[in-house]
Amino acid sequence: IVREACRQMVESRRLRVLLGQALELGNLFNCGSSGGGVQGFTLDSLKEMRNLKGPGGASILHCLCASLAKTDPEFRSALVKELNSVPRAAQSTMGMLREVIQKLKHDLEFAGKELEQHGGKYAK
Repeated sequence: IVREACRQMVESRRLRVLLGQALELGNLFNCGSSGGGVQGFTLDSLKEMRNLKGPGGASILHCLCASLAKTDPEFRSALVKELNSVPRAAQSTMGMLREVIQKLKHDLEFAGKELEQHGGKYAK
C-alpha cells in the first residue's frame, strides 16, 4: 500500500500543481516575488502552511486549495481520487514497516548465501 501511495503521489497532476503553487507562495513570502528564490521546500513547510491561520481561521494551505478550486472546480475531488491510497499508507504502523524491512533483510541474506553456495550453477 505504501508503494502504491508513493506511485500516486509521483503521478498526481493536481498534487504537482498544489506543490508548485505552494513553492511560488513561499517564494513570494520569503523573497518578495513568486518567480525567484528557492527551488524546493520541506514537508515541514507544508505543515507550517497548514498551521498558519488568518483571523477567520482559514490556513494558508486552505486558501491555496480554495484558489486552485476556483480555476479547477474538480480540484478537491480529483486530488482525493488521485491520492486515494495515501490515507491508508499514512496509517501504516512503524511496527508493520519494521516487519517488512526485517523480512527483506532475511530474504537478502538468504539470497546472498544461496549465491555464495551455488553461484557457479547460476552463471551457466
